[in-house]
Amino acid sequence: MSCRSGWRRCARLDEALADLPPLREASSARQDAHPRQIRDDDFTYGPERVLDGLAARLEA
Repeated sequence: MSCRSGWRRCARLDEALADLPPLREASSARQDAHPRQIRDDDFTYGPERVLDGLAARLEA
């Protein structure tokens, strides 16, 4: 597992996520991504959820 923030922080994260396989997999998948890509993906996710919520209310 690669960890850009250092092996100690990475080891603590692995330990904290030991009992949460889905979260551990998501975390390890993002560790290799560029920080700008992570930020852009996270930003896009928020407005998409807001617009989905508004659309659902308008349809109801």
